[in-house]
Amino acid sequence: MITKVWLIHIWRDINLKWDPSEYSNLTKISIPSTSIWVPDIILFNSADGKYEISLMTRAEVDNNGIVRWEPPAIYKSYCTIDVEFFPFDQQLCSMKFGSWTYDGLQVNLVHIFQENAKRSKKNDTEIPAGIDLSDFHQNHEWDILSVPARRRIIPKYDNDVLYPEITFKISIRRKTLFYMCNLIIPCVCLTFLTVLTFFLPSESGEKISLCISILLSLTVFILLPNELIPPTSLVVPLIGKYLIFIIIILTLSISCTIFVLNVHFRSLNTHAIPKWARTLFLKVLPRFLLMKRTKFLSELSTNILIDQLILDSIRNSNDDFIKMKKFKSKNPIGTIFKLDEKDLSRNPKKIIIPYIYSKNKYTFILPTNNKKEVLTFITSVHEFIRKKIQDRNIKQEWKQIALVIDRIFFLTFSIACLAGTIALLLQPPTIF
Repeated sequence: MITKVWLIHIWRDINLKWDPSEYSNLTKISIPSTSIWVPDIILFNSADGKYEISLMTRAEVDNNGIVRWEPPAIYKSYCTIDVEFFPFDQQLCSMKFGSWTYDGLQVNLVHIFQENAKRSKKNDTEIPAGIDLSDFHQNHEWDILSVPARRRIIPKYDNDVLYPEITFKISIRRKTLFYMCNLIIPCVCLTFLTVLTFFLPSESGEKISLCISILLSLTVFILLPNELIPPTSLVVPLIGKYLIFIIIILTLSISCTIFVLNVHFRSLNTHAIPKWARTLFLKVLPRFLLMKRTKFLSELSTNILIDQLILDSIRNSNDDFIKMKKFKSKNPIGTIFKLDEKDLSRNPKKIIIPYIYSKNKYTFILPTNNKKEVLTFITSVHEFIRKKIQDRNIKQEWKQIALVIDRIFFLTFSIACLAGTIALLLQPPTIF
């Protein structure tokens, strides 16, 4: 800690007394401090090797022999830094002064305001306001909370010699505005941005990209505390704990996102849905999560799907069809296929195939009179459509399960991030 002070010395020197009447009523003079005796008061816990006062200013002496000497000094002292609550930390630094040469019988070191101070049980003197802060210039990084002083008498050489010393304790608190704007708020935003990855639709294909982008952004803020905090292995700073918490949350979110994407893109060919999963994720959990179950195939989407599937099946068929056309049916269809032997007898080349899921009737004009070939073709079309619809339904169910899992992770990580952020703000003694 670097401190710029005026160190006030007041003592009585019997060799500097005079009678003002003999010197034209002169009661006070100013003389160089190098010409008189001055106490060797030094800073015991100095950090730069300069224990004594380097600038010897002039001293004021009155006719009673009282000398007042106020030399300016710049002290650099040791201060144990506690970074547990960084950047909401408070530090307690001390400056210990005493005579290097003289003991208590030769130089009785006392505080200027010691007369109004309180004495402790150990005969120590406590001064609540040990430093005059009237000329204190505000620091851009620290606020001073209190500056008490304590006078102690240290016995040495089997209590034969007593050495008085005065310790000034400076309690300071770090200003947090800079760290709140440049470190805390961006980290909190990144934390809650991590949660939004579970709100992003899986079809977008940007879930993993968003997580990786957040991870890269977090590395920038990891480097910032390393430049500001003194290296120590005694305790992990509060902001360091929060950054570790964010990294863990982000790592878990990436793992959970990969799992959700794996569930989302499953199909009938790769995975079968267990009964417990269908019951839990499609019936039970959506009620508690206030989610509505998706209707997998609506009437309109089913008509479009069936039309497309029949067209695909005909295009992929090896039969050479001359003509195909469709027309609307007014009556609802109650069977999967309506194929009658009479229809084949009357016109074996022209077959009308209505489908249960579609309102369209398909008329196929075939270049053959063979009933077996016609039935084989119709059966293959029916089987193709049935598998496609079943596979589409299974995919929709997997997507619904992935959506439920996404909602669970969203709520879980939101609660975890909120609890971690609140715990960060509640741990330090003060925030502002």
